[in-house]
Amino acid sequence: MAAYNDTCGLVYLDEQATKITGKAKYITPENDPIVVMTRDTKVALEERILRTMRKLSKENDQDYSETFTDWETPKITWINGVPGCGKTTWIVQEFDNKRDCIVTATIEAAEDLKRKLANRIGAEATTRVRTMASILVNGFKEHTHNRLLIDEAMMNHFGAIITAALLAKAKELLLIGDINQIPHIDRHNVFPMSYEKPNAVAKSLPRTATILQKPHGCGICPQRNL
Repeated sequence: MAAYNDTCGLVYLDEQATKITGKAKYITPENDPIVVMTRDTKVALEERILRTMRKLSKENDQDYSETFTDWETPKITWINGVPGCGKTTWIVQEFDNKRDCIVTATIEAAEDLKRKLANRIGAEATTRVRTMASILVNGFKEHTHNRLLIDEAMMNHFGAIITAALLAKAKELLLIGDINQIPHIDRHNVFPMSYEKPNAVAKSLPRTATILQKPHGCGICPQRNL
């Protein structure tokens, strides 16, 4: 959790002090301990995501140059579909109970998919449908997944997608989205972004693409493999 301090701006929760006192304590200058927060204050996950990345890296590999030397790039398939073509329905139909994990950009999308998969996998939907933020913070504690289905892939930075693949030890990625919809947006805007768009990065990779088209009146959603 983060709050605002007049002296140094955004400050983070002091987790150890909070546990000891039972009250929220923030890391602030000694001469200015006052912070401001509102009902709209959100949890700041950047520090926790950074800790996850450090766990992924090899010892003393500060720039991650050694971390990826023995990593096998997963097979990447781009699934493109216009709004209303049935991308969510396709994800539910494509989902493999034994090997897949669905990754969403928002909590709302995750809850929707959990409801639609509840009859097939029951309570296991909690661990088989995850938000990208949850994966980057918590990883995969129980088991790995052979394949990740990334819903609304354009909303995620491609680096986040690759990190999720590393954490899951995934051999295959299905990136589902619409190249004409809203892409990943850098809310912090503190440094230039590179390689943030999955479809742009994928242009340089051997890849498979599937185009989902608008469904006909009978409910059939045609697709073209490229």
